[in-house]
Amino acid sequence: MDARRKIVIAHTDNTVRNAIAQLLQEDGYKNTRITSNLGDFLSGLRQAGCVILGKDMDFDAFQLARYIRCGQNGNDKNVPVILVVDSKTPTLELTAKLYQIDFIIEESHLEKLKSVLASVDSRRRSILIADDEEDTCNLIKRLFRSDYEVISANNGVEAYSLFKKHQFDVSVIDLMLPGIDGETLLERLLDQAPQHTALVFTAYKDEAIALRLLRKGGFHYMTKPSNPTEIRNAIQSAMQRSIFQKYTAYARKSLA
Repeated sequence: MDARRKIVIAHTDNTVRNAIAQLLQEDGYKNTRITSNLGDFLSGLRQAGCVILGKDMDFDAFQLARYIRCGQNGNDKNVPVILVVDSKTPTLELTAKLYQIDFIIEESHLEKLKSVLASVDSRRRSILIADDEEDTCNLIKRLFRSDYEVISANNGVEAYSLFKKHQFDVSVIDLMLPGIDGETLLERLLDQAPQHTALVFTAYKDEAIALRLLRKGGFHYMTKPSNPTEIRNAIQSAMQRSIFQKYTAYARKSLA
């Protein structure tokens, strides 16, 4: 994680708050906001790059996590959320999962916070467009260039080569690609990265093809032409799914 990224911490226990603050300072995180006040927490949430919550607070940490995931405060809905607790229980872990909390750390093992923060990918998230229609590529770039890195390829061979070299979060694939067709490209991408999130665009509406692509692991299927709002919503949903998968995969691995 970029040391300049803002971390917002909400915890009522002064000892725990100070311990977290010291760990962050040791690790180079200087842009932090530490509070036990709900209003102060919400005012700092919009620019937060990571949120650390204590379970036993005057305000419900799980409801705060739900609030964050709704993006009601103009915050990043996908910001990593870490819950600090006195002890983990199966019930608590299940509840945290339901509220899309990414990581749970026990107060007696706060040193794990460093490795958890280090695991959060700080690179700019990226989208691969595999489409030979320049208008479609340009539209997607305009919609997302301020938020993500967007790279396009006008044939399947080039797209597959780019995919092998970069860690794309989402791919947008035209079904009728030259070189390697979209369905074959989808299969190859998912063979290499089974959890990858890919959308397929096509000018032909065919429910049988759509069902086949979804069964092969495609996240979404859209017909052209689609309006910008539909495209934005579909790709944004795909990005949210990609981010959540990566966080939960790491959480299962590191906190097992």
